[in-house]
Amino acid sequence: MTMDAEWLDLLVHLRVYLSPLQWTPYDWGAVVVQSVSIAIATDLLSGPARRVFAASFMVALGGLLAAILLGDMFVSLLAIQMQFWRTIWLLAALAPFAFALCVLRLGVEAARGWPGRVTLAALAFGWFSNPDIVVAVAVAVLALIAHFGIWTKKTPTKYLIALGAAMTWPDALLYPHAD
Repeated sequence: MTMDAEWLDLLVHLRVYLSPLQWTPYDWGAVVVQSVSIAIATDLLSGPARRVFAASFMVALGGLLAAILLGDMFVSLLAIQMQFWRTIWLLAALAPFAFALCVLRLGVEAARGWPGRVTLAALAFGWFSNPDIVVAVAVAVLALIAHFGIWTKKTPTKYLIALGAAMTWPDALLYPHAD
């Protein structure tokens, strides 16, 4: 069942967060920086903590994708009422811990050398500058390349391409809607 267009316009006008495509570029910038922090922290962990971070990353981005596809594009009444976008709260709750873990593992321990420091510098810039989506994607790509790049460990190219595509789709999708 689709939602009436007039009612949807009224709801989105009153509560812009119901429609992820109406979020500001700064909102998307925060999502990108938090996602990258969790992705890098997941790589730095092992055991149950790694599974928690990986699950939060997948649930948050899956819910956000469902909100965009079902709520914004197909205008499903049920999807809008379920508010799938709220899954990013899990991402927002765990991301500061992920950043702190990155500071400890990449900065204090300094076992990763200059790629670890570049990764940490990019993450710190993303966390403390509140970037819009374009700057956040650039920071994310820098952090991911520095952490997962060919000079640090062997990561198959297809995974780097998939991760880069996953991080740039919000930019391509949302930049035309920016004010």
